[in-house]
Amino acid sequence: MAKDGIHAIILVYSVRTRFSEEEQATFLTIQALFGHKIVDYMLVVFTGGDDLEANEETLDDYLDSNCPQALQVSYYDKHFPISFLMFTNANCYYDEK
Repeated sequence: MAKDGIHAIILVYSVRTRFSEEEQATFLTIQALFGHKIVDYMLVVFTGGDDLEANEETLDDYLDSNCPQALQVSYYDKHFPISFLMFTNANCYYDEK
């Protein structure tokens, strides 16, 4: 653990796959280990946002239909200040210069 405590916990998920049982348990396990205040230090990142855009879906749509209940509650409840972020993978390139 960091000298001054935890600075951030970043959970990364893909919107292209379903949540596994292990992924569903991760959030609850972190809360059980560190307490409910740990959500103040959490950032949940979703990759594959371009797939949602192609299907004319939003992150809200995805969370409503495919996301574990614990993350849904955290997303919609203002008492859980978890930050949610979505990245698109399209139009990314690597310049070899």
